[in-house]
Amino acid sequence: IFTPMKTSKFGYALVLAIWLAVPAFAQKKYDNTLKKADDLYQDGAYKKALKTLQSFKKSVTSKLGQQNNYMPQYYLRYAKTNLALGVLSNFESSLESALSSSQNVYGENSTSYASTLIDVAAIYNTYGNYREARSYTIKA
Repeated sequence: IFTPMKTSKFGYALVLAIWLAVPAFAQKKYDNTLKKADDLYQDGAYKKALKTLQSFKKSVTSKLGQQNNYMPQYYLRYAKTNLALGVLSNFESSLESALSSSQNVYGENSTSYASTLIDVAAIYNTYGNYREARSYTIKA
């Protein structure tokens, strides 16, 4: 037999469990989408990877807003994929967006921001701009 006090506690516990589970499910969904884009990139399906990234951005910004911890990774993958396609029109701006987004989300003295600097350096290295790659590596 449920008394009002037991039902109330059970209801609160149920609501709390659902509230905690929803972000974890969404995070797994976003992580899987990024993994899918990475797999497509590795397979050489750059246009499909770019399309996956664009739908990822639309989904993640609608749910989490423009400044969230997924945006630096989006911008890095977007720049890397466009570089592989030979589309350099937004290459620099994508890398700058990755850095500014990472700095805004994590802070300038965080390890995540340093990791973003290293990722940007690796992309510049792939691009062939070794001077820029070295400067970002030193900043990290």
